Amino acid sequence: MRGVLPLFYQSGYLTIKGCDPTFDVYTLGIPNEEVRIGLSRAFLPFYVTQDVLAADSACLSISKALMSGDLEGALKSAKSFFASIPYQEGTLKDAPSTEGHFTAMLYVMFSFLNNYVFSQVRTAKGRLDILIKTPAVIYVLELKLDGNADEALKQIEEKGYAIPYEADGRKIVKAGIVFSSRERTITQWKTE
Repeated sequence: MRGVLPLFYQSGYLTIKGCDPTFDVYTLGIPNEEVRIGLSRAFLPFYVTQDVLAADSACLSISKALMSGDLEGALKSAKSFFASIPYQEGTLKDAPSTEGHFTAMLYVMFSFLNNYVFSQVRTAKGRLDILIKTPAVIYVLELKLDGNADEALKQIEEKGYAIPYEADGRKIVKAGIVFSSRERTITQWKTE
C-alpha cells in the first residue's frame, strides 16, 4: 500500500475485504455505513467545491427533499449547487465531459442521505446509473450527458431497470436527468 492508503487502513477507515497472496494484492473497502457517511461528508466539499457551508446546505436540502418524496426539489437544489461551482480561467475547455463524472458527483451528494445509494447497478439488461432507497420511495435515476430526459426514461423502460424493485412495496420514481457538458450542471429532468 502506498501514499495515504496505509493511514486510512491503520486508522480503521478502510479494511481489507480480500487478498490475492500470489501477487500480494489487497482489496480494500469501507468497513461500515457510519464510516462511509463520515468519509463522504469529509471529502464531498473538496471534490466539488471548497465552500463547505454551501456543500452542507445543498446536501441537507437534497436529503430533506428526497426523504419527503420530492425528487423535483432535490434536483433543483442539485442543479443550483452544480451551477454555483466556479471554473478557473483556462479550465472550462478542460471541464469534465463524461457522464461518469457527473454520475459520481451526484452519487456523492446523494450519499449523505444515510440511506442506501448505489451507482452503476447491474441488472439483467444493463446498468442503471443511480438507485436510491428511502423508507418510502425507491428512485431509479438514469443520467444522460448532452442528451434528453425522454431518452433516459426510455432506457429505464427498455432495460427494465425498475422491475427488480416492483415487489418491494415502496413507491418507485423513475427519472431521466440530463447534464450539460457546456453548462456543467443539470439542464433537464423528467420523472414518472
